[in-house]
Amino acid sequence: MSAAHGDSSVDAVREAQPLSASRGKRGSLMMVAALALAGFAAHGADAAAAASDPKDGGIEKAPVPDADGQAAQGETVHHFKIAAGPLSEVLASMEKETGISFSLASDSIGELPSPGVTGVLTVKEALTQILANTGVSARAKEQGRVELFLSGSNSSVEVNDQALSSMKYTAPLLDLPQTITVIGEETLQNTASTTLVEALRTIPGITFGAGEGGNPIGDRPFIRGMDSQASTYIDGMQDIAAQSREVFDVESIEVSEGPGGAYGGRGTAGGSINMNSKLPRRDNFIAGSFTPGTSDYERGTVDGNLKINSLMTGRLAGVWHNADVPGRDGAHNNRWGVAPSLAIGLGGPTRAYLDYYHLITNDIPDSGIPYNNPTTVPTVDPGSRILEKGDGEPVKLPHRNFYYGLIDRDHDRAKNKTATARVERDLWHASSLLRNSFRYEATNEDYIWTLPDDSQGNIYYGYVFRRPNDRVSSTFTAMDQVDLSGQFKTASIKHSYAAGAEFSQERGNNDAYTINSKAFSNNTETCPNGVGVAGGYNCTYLYAPNMRDPWWDTGTITLNHNPTKSKSVEKSVYAFDTVILNSHFQSTLGIRYDNYDSQYQSAVTSGVRSKYFVDNNLVNYLASVVYKPDSATSFYGTVSTAAIPTGNALSQGVDTSALTSQINADLEPEKIREEEIGVKREIAHGKAMVHADLFRMDIQNVRITQADGTIAAAGTDRTLGGELTVSGDITRKWQLTGGYTYLDAVLEQAGGSGTASGLANGNSMPNTPRHSVAITSNYKVLPRLRLGGGIYGMTMVWGSQLNNKWVPGYVREDIFGSYEFNKHLNLQLNVQNAGDKLYYDEAYATHYAQMAPGRSGTLGFNVKF
Repeated sequence: MSAAHGDSSVDAVREAQPLSASRGKRGSLMMVAALALAGFAAHGADAAAAASDPKDGGIEKAPVPDADGQAAQGETVHHFKIAAGPLSEVLASMEKETGISFSLASDSIGELPSPGVTGVLTVKEALTQILANTGVSARAKEQGRVELFLSGSNSSVEVNDQALSSMKYTAPLLDLPQTITVIGEETLQNTASTTLVEALRTIPGITFGAGEGGNPIGDRPFIRGMDSQASTYIDGMQDIAAQSREVFDVESIEVSEGPGGAYGGRGTAGGSINMNSKLPRRDNFIAGSFTPGTSDYERGTVDGNLKINSLMTGRLAGVWHNADVPGRDGAHNNRWGVAPSLAIGLGGPTRAYLDYYHLITNDIPDSGIPYNNPTTVPTVDPGSRILEKGDGEPVKLPHRNFYYGLIDRDHDRAKNKTATARVERDLWHASSLLRNSFRYEATNEDYIWTLPDDSQGNIYYGYVFRRPNDRVSSTFTAMDQVDLSGQFKTASIKHSYAAGAEFSQERGNNDAYTINSKAFSNNTETCPNGVGVAGGYNCTYLYAPNMRDPWWDTGTITLNHNPTKSKSVEKSVYAFDTVILNSHFQSTLGIRYDNYDSQYQSAVTSGVRSKYFVDNNLVNYLASVVYKPDSATSFYGTVSTAAIPTGNALSQGVDTSALTSQINADLEPEKIREEEIGVKREIAHGKAMVHADLFRMDIQNVRITQADGTIAAAGTDRTLGGELTVSGDITRKWQLTGGYTYLDAVLEQAGGSGTASGLANGNSMPNTPRHSVAITSNYKVLPRLRLGGGIYGMTMVWGSQLNNKWVPGYVREDIFGSYEFNKHLNLQLNVQNAGDKLYYDEAYATHYAQMAPGRSGTLGFNVKF
């Protein structure tokens, strides 16, 4: 790791607080990150300059995609014996051997002479030889496809770990005029990431919000200050179900920042997350891992691929995971999953994929830590007052392992079952691709977990009321998506296009339990009878909680069997075109129309079920200009939009305007518009990329309460920000992913009833750190030994719009080491949060914050044949 990572200015940020004195500390964090990345960029620029050295022929020794655009096959060897001839014939033989589908930017490319290839080589080595001295370069497009185009006198093979999978992206990552980060399988492996939350820590600026009862527990990422729980996609198809997501069946994760309404439709206000599944390849292999660790950590995975016959190939991925949460009593994670898939016709012009995903989770959720309530609340709790009102941060505890839940009552049980079918066909000499995808998903979640309630003043007297939050929900999604992408020319202007249509139906049912927790406090959330049996074990001591209290001695739980019901139907069409005017100027344009029809039925009350409807027509766009002074650099300017209609999350997450009243149903959609300028540059012979951007995001029609108490879509927010990131192989031995993000997110018109009107104007938006940094790096110290780690940190985060609940900033460090005994056996050590930093990674608007796991260590035994 760089010596700069241990600089005292970084250490200063670790105790960042919401005081004026902390501003200098935040600036130190910004300066350290900026200087470090500037150094990386300068180093890479030298390497990029070296790429033009005629002695190396300009041929880059970078991996190319396998049969499905996936990196791992680049290391698989084949016995090639392909004679010299026209490039089209050579590529046809290559496709038959490897399953890769090649598309030609023009038919004339296929007529060029190729030297062919002979020998036992990896795919990347073979393709490099095939393209030698042709002036043709290769670029990964999406799963199973590689684009060939004329690039000049030298040939190159683009880094595949930066390849994007979505057909809607009509330009390579370098020329795509927006901020997109790809977390590859290697990064997931090296960081020992097992969940989406763990994987996203490698991207600066992303935070996570906490859950409650009506706000389900599960992954709730914030991108550029906007809740993105409902903006998660699996293989390019939206997945709104609230859940904690595993990565055992994930090949890569694409994080798009900025309004993405043109790409994803409703929502996608601050960005979106796309998880790409593992699919069959052409080669045979079996890989597995067993990883024990501290905190009773046990995890096993398997990933096998089998070429059944010349037509069919199958793949199977599986996981079993069982572990406590480091540094926390009570909380426990247990899950298992399996994901079989089948491919038909790999290597041919028509291909079909069938895959199924099945994950079962049985956790004991963490209860979190209460805030030191800054508002004085009178209470009837017995005893003397031991705390004065606080400043809004979590209560300071003598031990980090305090757990306020009840391990014999609290649970989080979830099931996810997803089936996907895809058929695709190469058209017009493989210059275009037509694809149809269909998915059906059923997700169920059943939980009761304890929220340590701070709202009634119990903590002042040394008590915590155990407020139960519960939910029994099911979500069903049926979606069909048709995509067409390709290239064509009009005179001298080149076009790379994508167009498509989507149809989806989503249903959600939310039920709840009746729990008698308030019966012992006159239907309040106070502790008049203290702790123990007199209070039904619904209260515990703030500084001595007992998670084994026999709550069931007096407690009762009954399922209501009276769910709310939500349903939506969405119909969409979209089109994108990257127009290449010449070698220096190009433009990417996109537009999307969505018809979003949603309805909500309340639970039955007095024999009546209330119903509300909304029907929105949404139009979003993306428009950009890109200037390329050379082939390795792109300057861009982009305007993009998004819209959030009422009922956007179908009651499966946090709706900015829930479809639970006629007032909300009548509100206009929240609208987001962003202007972004940036620059991207490939460095290190194209094996890495540096990216910097500045942006302004304006949010209109924000749902607020007005001074007279009425609800209106009259609020406004705005975010100013910038990022500096680098990702890839800086040298043959040094891998680096990381960056720095600055966000200034402000509530401009926040409303407020009566005397509270305007009090929040100018406050910071919740869950948005002003400064954040994430650096993940490793270095090949010896031919078989890699060492590295990560530094992740951010300044303080507000939990509420009133800016009266918050969590302090932090910096944490991870350690990584990997030793390869041979090509079949690898030993991997990971130490997460090596300094055992006590910090909070989720802030809720009221009541509590979620403490991050403490120090943990794992030792993974990885095998592959």
